[in-house]
Amino acid sequence: MVLDTHNPRSTKAWLLEAWRILREEQDHRPSRITEEEAHRILRVRYLVEEITEDEWKQKMQQAEKKYRYIRAVQQVRETIVGGGQDILRQLLQPAHDTYKIKEQLKDLLAFCNKSYETIGKQFNCKVESYMLNVDARHEVNIKLFEERRANDVKSIHAHVKSATDMLDTLITEINSSTCDIKVVTKYKYSIIHYIGYTMRLIQGYLREEAAIAIEVAAERAPTATT
Repeated sequence: MVLDTHNPRSTKAWLLEAWRILREEQDHRPSRITEEEAHRILRVRYLVEEITEDEWKQKMQQAEKKYRYIRAVQQVRETIVGGGQDILRQLLQPAHDTYKIKEQLKDLLAFCNKSYETIGKQFNCKVESYMLNVDARHEVNIKLFEERRANDVKSIHAHVKSATDMLDTLITEINSSTCDIKVVTKYKYSIIHYIGYTMRLIQGYLREEAAIAIEVAAERAPTATT
């Protein structure tokens, strides 16, 4: 995948989160009941005298306002999805600048958020749930990554300590005048298991660190395309 990355702080990681937001906007489905159907339902309710003529007129006005609001929001969503996909498509080009792509997306999202604010004022309604904030979600991802890495280090330390404690116990048992070969064998295999597992943890941690370092160096390079 073009946006594969090990470094959550990278421009690629930011673009990946932006891509997720675009997918969420694309997957959004407007109201199942169309404006025409809503008007027809109100007319039927009026004809069967379920509502009065005044109520019918009032509800028709409310329905018209509601669907003008829905159309306005949907137009912004279409702008986000269409424009965002066009911008992200630049990543498929052999030579591309992820920083410039990020700036283009930020400009697009800022324009769309401003449009949502205008819609909120026009229709006197809250639009906070529509606002798109890639930076905030990106920061959450970084925090989760740092927590996971900290837990990885704690796990490595815990396994090293367990192996060390077992080794101390093994040495004590070997030096004991009442050395039990069964106990020695038990601790020997436990130590081998813990050391092997700990080494795999360390290798995985170092591989990820190396991959991040390579990405950071590539992103800082003057001709970087990652």
